[in-house]
Amino acid sequence: MNIEERKLMHTAQKAGQFTDFAFLCKGTKIPVHKVIICAQSKVFNAACNSDFKEATSGVYDLSEYPLECVEMMVDYFYVGHYGNKNPDASKISLSTHLWMLVLADKYLIQRLESQAKSFYISRLKQKKVEMEDFLQSLPLLYELPVAVSRDSIEATFVYTREAVLACICRKASMGVIDQISDVSQDFLKEVMMSIMTTPLESRCSDCSKLHHLSKSSQELQRSHASRTHIPNAGSALSPGPGTNVFSSDSLFAYGPGTCHARPSRAFSPAYDVAPFARWG
Repeated sequence: MNIEERKLMHTAQKAGQFTDFAFLCKGTKIPVHKVIICAQSKVFNAACNSDFKEATSGVYDLSEYPLECVEMMVDYFYVGHYGNKNPDASKISLSTHLWMLVLADKYLIQRLESQAKSFYISRLKQKKVEMEDFLQSLPLLYELPVAVSRDSIEATFVYTREAVLACICRKASMGVIDQISDVSQDFLKEVMMSIMTTPLESRCSDCSKLHHLSKSSQELQRSHASRTHIPNAGSALSPGPGTNVFSSDSLFAYGPGTCHARPSRAFSPAYDVAPFARWG
């Protein structure tokens, strides 16, 4: 079926012409054509061609999902996309994209699954997401099967590190971490493990100054040691060029002027998990 034929079918669907099935969502009936939905979903195909009550009643109840998302799924069946074709210009929330991913996974709509993932990740790459929108999407992200959500979770890690956490220091990050903790402990644990494995660079003005002072101090120590031929006692543990240096105010500091990423005693008891344990 070419694009023009799909548009004609969509027009007929909107007008309720020649429809022979319907989705029910929160009291609203959405008429559809079996030939359209059954060709793209194995679940709906089975429901329409079996002894299930849906085959007899001609109605499939989808009231557990947001009405807006069910309507978008129907749009996808007819025109091949939901919302705006261009995800960069779309105002669709992250949670809506994840609901589309939930529907695609539940009803085995493979191309819709790929599209929802793509739109979700594209929105994150824009780095213009409202904090409330981002936080609301996290619980839903962790309700999806890992095989379905893996790429989206990885994109969310990158977004969190690059756009959400202003810096590693407590002053810049603790408020954000509290917000994430309130909505998804699972995501927070994995973010913390990510930061401990690959520390963030110092990005706020206070940390940048401390980083500069620490580097200057290390250079003076090396210079003094080379002149006096006395080995630098801390050389075995000194960070190399480009290594992030944590101040005593760092989330992962464990001593004044320390240079190693390690959770503080006050912080670690709340987040004792193996890295990415849920991915097995």
